[in-house]
Amino acid sequence: MHLKALCNGASMRKLITKTNLDTYKFRKSKPIFLIMKLIVLLLIAATQVSATDFPQITIFEKNAPLEKVFKEIEKQSGYVFSYDLALLHQAKSISIEAKNAQLSDVLNDCFKEQPLSYSIVGKTVVVKQKEEFLNNNPLVVENAINENIKVSGTITDVATGKPLAGATVKLKGSNTTTTTDENGNFTIDVPATGNILEISYVGYETIEARISNAGSLNLTLKQNESTGDEVIVVGYGTQKKVNLTGSVGTVKSEELGASSNVASASNALAGRVAGLVSLQSSGQPGYDGAGLSIRGFGGALIIVDGVETPFNSIDVNQIESVSILKDGSASVFGSRAGNGVILVTMKRGYNSKPVINFSSAYTAQSVTNQPTGVNSWEFAELSREAHLNAGFPVSTAPFTPEQIEKYRLGTDPNFPNTNWYDYLVRDRAPQWQNSLGIRGGSDKIKYYGYIGVLDQATMFKFNGGGYRRYNFQSNIDAKILDNLSL
Repeated sequence: MHLKALCNGASMRKLITKTNLDTYKFRKSKPIFLIMKLIVLLLIAATQVSATDFPQITIFEKNAPLEKVFKEIEKQSGYVFSYDLALLHQAKSISIEAKNAQLSDVLNDCFKEQPLSYSIVGKTVVVKQKEEFLNNNPLVVENAINENIKVSGTITDVATGKPLAGATVKLKGSNTTTTTDENGNFTIDVPATGNILEISYVGYETIEARISNAGSLNLTLKQNESTGDEVIVVGYGTQKKVNLTGSVGTVKSEELGASSNVASASNALAGRVAGLVSLQSSGQPGYDGAGLSIRGFGGALIIVDGVETPFNSIDVNQIESVSILKDGSASVFGSRAGNGVILVTMKRGYNSKPVINFSSAYTAQSVTNQPTGVNSWEFAELSREAHLNAGFPVSTAPFTPEQIEKYRLGTDPNFPNTNWYDYLVRDRAPQWQNSLGIRGGSDKIKYYGYIGVLDQATMFKFNGGGYRRYNFQSNIDAKILDNLSL
């Protein structure tokens, strides 16, 4: 194939002609001279072949969709295809066989007898509809105007230069979204014109990038310094997060929320703060709260709005934030803070129009693993078999075959066969949670009111010890003078 390509130029025709002449002379008297000329010819051909602009492709497909062939070419060549799927739906399946062929030759075979054409822009193969088909297909004309292109890029930290894995890349004003891999790389399909990408990452400032054509983007993100202004409750006061020197973990109400649907607030903290160990040892209603320990040092001290309070008596919807003081940050509480301190801040009013929140949740709870016993006739039969297998005489067996049959039928009141498990135990225990809260205020007066009801049934249908809890809270903050509040 390469020799054919060389024979297309006029200069190469001269070389071939001269080679033929030298071959004739070689037969006469100049073999060494001819060999040297052949070596020079091969070096020139190898130089011209290595200077080609396109990679070589090896592909064997039979009746394959055009999209599948494009993906294989992308994998081998490093080029990317830009096309509208509506165009490919009109294309025919193709059969192609090529070994170490140039990209241009493979593309010509792909688009042969197709209503499509292509052009190469940089490392992108742009697929379009042929002009003679445009007037007969207005739908494809519209899609061709809005054809997509593939945009790739890398996102790194502006300060350290490290790649950011998991950063979100979104086409502004649409649902087209992708994320970066472990090396900070991404690829996204966007319209050919007028597109803006939004790049966001947790703890970093969101940026926008405008692109005009297919290509590679190198973007950097800056850490969001505003997170340092977050106020955290520490001891009997507050500090900005940026000024903290101790180890403090925080959980906001948005993270807890009504979505937890748990009866005990301690269970809502499980897995939300590093170093906080939560262990639930019972499922009995009213006693299913988890034991909380910080870094495994026993029970932590729990302070709710400055007062030591049982944590599980609080409705999770009442909580504004939770701070976990893990080391020296808890020293203000003295010797009782040796195992760490959990500070709970309840919700209060704020300057806004009245905001009313109502939530209602139904939860079905079940036993993870509950062994069930056998019925009466099975118990009688197993008892008889155990007696006989032990080598005791039949006359002393606890049950006779006739008695076992009476137990199985259940028609004789002296031989009952009642399924006590189904009679006494539920398949699922229901739990209802309802809450109503109002919050608002002005510069002078702020208010917050809350009413919550929890009704948690047990797995037993009769006298099983259910749990019902009522929560009521009312806060009014009045600013009497500039330096006096009530």
